[in-house]
Amino acid sequence: MLDTRARRALAGPLDRVAALLDRPGITPDRLTVLGLLTGVAGAVTAARAAWWIALGLWLASRLLDGLDGPLARRRRAAGTPDDGDAGGFLDITADFVVYGSFVVGVAVGTGASMLPFLLVLLAYYANGAAFLAFSSIAERRGTPIDDGRSLSFLGGLAEGTETVIVHSLWCILPGYAGQIAWVWAAIVGISATQRVIAGHVTLRRPHPPTTAQPDSATGPTPPVGPASRRTAAELAWSTPLEATLLICRGATFATASRIALVVGTVLTLVNQATVIASGDLSAPTLLRVAANYLIPYVVSSIGYLASCRVARDPAMPDV
Repeated sequence: MLDTRARRALAGPLDRVAALLDRPGITPDRLTVLGLLTGVAGAVTAARAAWWIALGLWLASRLLDGLDGPLARRRRAAGTPDDGDAGGFLDITADFVVYGSFVVGVAVGTGASMLPFLLVLLAYYANGAAFLAFSSIAERRGTPIDDGRSLSFLGGLAEGTETVIVHSLWCILPGYAGQIAWVWAAIVGISATQRVIAGHVTLRRPHPPTTAQPDSATGPTPPVGPASRRTAAELAWSTPLEATLLICRGATFATASRIALVVGTVLTLVNQATVIASGDLSAPTLLRVAANYLIPYVVSSIGYLASCRVARDPAMPDV
């Protein structure tokens, strides 16, 4: 949910650091491997309950993970030959190893019940399988989804930025790591479900038509068939989202949803500050914070889908 905003905010600083690292002997792949080793070391220190050292190593590994991409793009822009696909593969693999090992390290270090951490790993597995499978099939089909990363995939509720925050909270509040893991497993599970549904719906759409080159002997190639247009009645019965759009303009709804997202985010931050100040980190309280996080996200997602549907479907009435 936060990855796009985080990448936009950190793009400038990371590019400047990448410029400082643009030296012979420093390559994007070496930064990736160093980030992998640092993350695994953080998992080991977490297993030994050295929480502040684990936190430092975890954040350092994520910083290195954020620098390999800008350095690779900088080298590519300068005309330096690179193996971007191999680097992207190594980066994704390293991320999964670090994420999984850190969950195991925290579970061992806390000495609490393993069940919530096992559920986190299960949710990671399902979430990763969904977006990697979608990425592979979508790029083979030529489905245009470009998010600036080596592998393009559908966004979700739980992404890299949220993972950095939650894993850091485990180190800062190890006594409540189990409760945090319960909430986090639920959030990642929702994200996995969202990606499965969105990916399936996206891949069910027809392939984008291939533009044929005109033959000088026969003239331009006629179109394959008329564009698919649906009546307002067909739209009204297709999905609840489209029925809602028959009542309100998509653009207006999207604007309202963005306002709701801002208000919901502020309320979430206030609630989190209140929780930290009170010291009440019980499971019901954490679930309430998670609910405050989910509600504005859902509203914003519906607004975004609404505006996209209005822009994409010419049969959508503008009322």
